[in-house]
Order: sequence, then structure tokens, then C-alpha cells
Amino acid sequence: MQEEKKKKLWNDNNGKVFILCIMVVMAVAAAFSFTAHMGIMDDLEYSHHGNISILGFVKHSYRTWTSRFLIEAVAAVTASHSLLWRVANVFVYMLIYLVFCKLLAIKSKEQYVFLAGTILLYTFGDMESAGWIATTTNYLWPGCAILISFLPLRKIYDGKSLCWYDWIPGIGACAYATNQEQSAAMFLLLALGFCVLFYAKEKKIPWIAIAEILVCVGNMIVIMICPGNAIRMQAETTMSPGYEKYNFFDKIIIGILRFFDQYLASLQPIVWCFAGVVLLAVFMQKESKSLTKISAFTLCLLQVVALIAEKCGVYHKNDSFQQIQYTSLQVWLPVMALLIWGACFGICTWQILRSNSFTKAWCFIVAVSSLATIVMLGLSATIYRSKVRTNLFCLFGFIYLVNIMYHQLQNNTTNVSKWKQIVFLCVLFAGAIATSIWNVYMTVTILF
Repeated sequence: MQEEKKKKLWNDNNGKVFILCIMVVMAVAAAFSFTAHMGIMDDLEYSHHGNISILGFVKHSYRTWTSRFLIEAVAAVTASHSLLWRVANVFVYMLIYLVFCKLLAIKSKEQYVFLAGTILLYTFGDMESAGWIATTTNYLWPGCAILISFLPLRKIYDGKSLCWYDWIPGIGACAYATNQEQSAAMFLLLALGFCVLFYAKEKKIPWIAIAEILVCVGNMIVIMICPGNAIRMQAETTMSPGYEKYNFFDKIIIGILRFFDQYLASLQPIVWCFAGVVLLAVFMQKESKSLTKISAFTLCLLQVVALIAEKCGVYHKNDSFQQIQYTSLQVWLPVMALLIWGACFGICTWQILRSNSFTKAWCFIVAVSSLATIVMLGLSATIYRSKVRTNLFCLFGFIYLVNIMYHQLQNNTTNVSKWKQIVFLCVLFAGAIATSIWNVYMTVTILF
């Protein structure tokens, strides 16, 4: 009886923890949004569009620079009213947290805290790399829009009927998200994967999924025929001597090496958190086989070795687009390491999610879609030169996956005492807050 009362009290606090997590996420977002220095780099292009109307500015950009007409319009409006951007950016962070809660079907306070921690592990200082307004409207906000576009699909998966008002945010968010090349590719892979899995389960495909895919395809056609994209690609290629000599396979290798450089061989907090949760989930699961334990250990070990390799410079860094020497240790060693890491990830995921075939397959689709957003960087000198901000979509995939793994860790280790779970969450949140403080510090430092 006493245990039941304690459990009820624990569950009754879920709402308070949920509100507290939202407040923490919004406080961190406000800290850097309201201290961010405006009017630098690409922000100047949006804020100084002169006497040209927003529509005229978007038309000019489409003809001379980019196909992101929806994103350009939003960026131009917010660049002219910096306070609007500051408020909207905090609201976007709140939406990211809320929508992740819905998509992950979070119900417990531990899961609320864990999600907040993983979101705060994202190094949001990356959003300064081309100017705060330009970068967030082109990357962070489309990333949020991808999440919103999947809310109707999550509702259908849960067996609920859609209302007419579910279509408006779903289609609208899809249109905005897929106006960007990376997010369009990620959304298309995710949506097609969802349709295949849902058809295998229910023998039908949701109409809203078909509508969103058509919107995405329409945006991708615009991307391919846009004259501004061709002009920009030519300009970026000129700035990257040697790129035009690469064949398709070379460009894929460049993308793979970029993933190795940015994820396995760097102190990327979300990726290290993912490896830690996978290791815990495997070793705390009684039914784990020896192969799974070896795979989980190898996955973590590879990241440690890759980080050491990065410090020693024993891999091919292709920022200058030099000729790729396939016989070089700097090329094939990272590729082999990534293939082994992927195999270990697959084995561990198969074991951890063994009881739910739909979730297992969906996690593989999320992983492939996330990887695709990085590998495709090699196909375009324009996107490749965009630096760390291009990591966002893949990191959103990691945030989703690490939370799924944590949910399974909770389900498979019910015998673990509450205090151990609390210690684990405290360590995660301490790392998240430390990352956030560092990001805010760097943001404020830029002002001076």
C-alpha cells in the first residue's frame, strides 16, 4: 500500500516536471536569443533589401541565388524586426520540445527530463555561423517544421481520426520544411518509410501522408529547376577548385568522411549521450547476447578511437577538395570505422527494440534519413561549405533515437532503483546545462 502511494505521488508530479522542463528550455533559448548580435554576415542581406518589397526580394533571390522562397520571405521579415525574431526563436524552441513530447508519446517525468536534457545538449552556437537570423530560419526552424509535419501521422498511428484543422499545420509545416534541400531529403525518406510501414500494418496509406509527400516532391522540383541554385552552385564550385573533377562516388565519400569528422571524431554531446544510453540499455538488459554486448562496447570504443584519430590527424579532411587518394589510410580507415559503427548500431538496436517490430524498423528509417542529410553534403559544394549548421537535421535524428533507447532502457530495467535513475538523469542534465552555459557564454562574448 505504501509503495502504491509513493508511485501515485511520483506520477502526480508529472505535470509539474513537464512545465519545469519547458521553462528551462525556454530560459536557455531566451538567454542566447536575446543576447545574440544581429546584423552580421548573411543577416545583412536580409535586413538591407532596400526599397524592394518582400515579394520582390524573394523573386530576385529565386532568380539569382536560391530556391528557398518561403524561407527567404520569413528571413527577410524577421531580419527587419529583430525583436520579432528573438521572440519567435524562443517560441520555436518551445515547439521543438512540445512536438518531440508528442512524437515520442512521453508520459513519465524521467522521460520529460531526459528529453529536455538531450535538446539542451545541442550546441545551438552553431546557429550563429552565417548570422543568427539567416541560420535559424534556414536550419533550426525547418527542423522544427519537420517535427510538426509528422504530428498528424503520429495521430493516425495512434488510431485516432484527423480533423480538418490537423491538415493546416501539417501541410503548412511540410511546405516550409521541404523548401530547404537537406530537410526535403530527410522528410521524403521519413514519409516514404512511414507509408511503407503503415501499409504493412494497416494495408492502407493515410491521405495526409500522400499530400505531404506531393508537397515535398513539388518543392524538390522547384529546387532542381531554380535558376538561382544553378548560379550559386557555379559560384561555390569556382570557390572550391577541384570539386568539378569529382565523380558521384567521390562526392559520396566526401559526405561519409564529413559524418566521421563531425560525429564520430568530435566531442558532439548528443552522439556521446547516444552511445552511453545504448551501452547502458544493452548491459542492463538480462536477455542481451554476447554479440550485442560486444557491439555496444565496440560502438563506444570506435568513438573514442575516432576522437584520438582526429587529434592526431589520421583521416582525410576534404575542406579544400583535394584529390581523394583511396589507397590512403586517411580515407579508407574512417570509411571502415563508420561501416563497423553502423553495424554495431544495427545489432544493438535490434536487441534493445526486439519486442516492437514497427519501432525497430522506424528507428532504422530515422537513422538512414539522418545519415543521408550528411552524406548528401558531398553532392553540393554549396551545402558542404555551410559548415556546422548543416549538422542540425542529423542531430535531431539522434535526439529522437536516444530518447527511444532511453524509453526502452526504462522498460527493460524496471528492477533498477529510482535513485540510480535520478543520478543518471542528473548527470545528463548537468552536461546539458554546462553545454548551454558554454553556448550562452560564447554568444555573449561575440558581442564584445
